[in-house]
Amino acid sequence: MIIERFEVIKGPNSTLYGSEAMAGVINIITKDPAKQPVLSADLMGTTHLESFGSLAYSPKVGKYKGYIGLNYAYINDFQDSNSDGFGDNIGLDRISLFSKWIKQGKGSLPMASFSVKYYYEDRRNGVKDFFDDRAYRTLRGSNQVYGESIYTNRIELFGTQRFKNLANLKLDYSASHHLQNSYYGSNFMKQHKVLVLQI
Repeated sequence: MIIERFEVIKGPNSTLYGSEAMAGVINIITKDPAKQPVLSADLMGTTHLESFGSLAYSPKVGKYKGYIGLNYAYINDFQDSNSDGFGDNIGLDRISLFSKWIKQGKGSLPMASFSVKYYYEDRRNGVKDFFDDRAYRTLRGSNQVYGESIYTNRIELFGTQRFKNLANLKLDYSASHHLQNSYYGSNFMKQHKVLVLQI
């Protein structure tokens, strides 16, 4: 709901996009807040008791035009079609909050833009006793009832700043913090904490 288009750039592009762009870049272009309706909503459900929804608001505050989007997904239906005792599909609760703000300059390019995103996901699967009634919350790490559970929290900030008297100069910046812990049966995967800063 926040994506305008994707750009796939093949080949090494580390000069423009940093040292991680050795083989290519997938560039995600987010929507321009100025071109969005003030309020929009989207809701979807399935016969598997899955539910997905989005809500977006595009306000204007002073010289800034903004876009605030909230997205959720809920899947919690245990199925075992092949009767192997293990769920065929994952269950999850996911919430994503995204906000983008643009300050327009005199020309066609904005003077400043910045975005922030928060992402939370609770993903699980396993045997029926692990899955049903959200029992996994107390059974995580159990060696009696097998299940897999992953908790993810991530926050990202990125933006661009241009300068009035320096037309050919701009500052791009980004920061992200990723926190994840996982259980596969009784095996605890070391908690991941990743902080990345780039200018």
